[in-house]
Amino acid sequence: MGCDNCDRLRRQVRELTEEIKEYEASGHTDDDLFVRRLAKTIGIKPQAAKILSLLMDHPGRLTSTDLLIEAAEYEGEATNPNDRRFKSAICVNISSIRRRLESKSIHKAIENFYGTGYVLSKEAAAKIRALL
Repeated sequence: MGCDNCDRLRRQVRELTEEIKEYEASGHTDDDLFVRRLAKTIGIKPQAAKILSLLMDHPGRLTSTDLLIEAAEYEGEATNPNDRRFKSAICVNISSIRRRLESKSIHKAIENFYGTGYVLSKEAAAKIRALL
């Protein structure tokens, strides 16, 4: 028998140990693990997590929509950045990310520069990292 806090910590260690074993067996890179953790923590789809991860790599700096399209890796699709479908998909993913961040009290995190790209604020990036 142990205290509730000890039991909770043991459970967390067990879950993290299992996650590490899965990760090692999968052959994924550290970036893949970060994207998976980001998706799980924020509550977004993997594609949106890839976009958010790229924005987090350059907080406070403009990230082009074309680069976000490439990062999202739309499976089975030839990703031509000039294709409106992909630009629309980025908008939808950004909207989803904003909504989820708002629910975590991270407000006004992503600014849109119409026709160019997006900027994740440095403050928002720091708050997201603190959640992880």
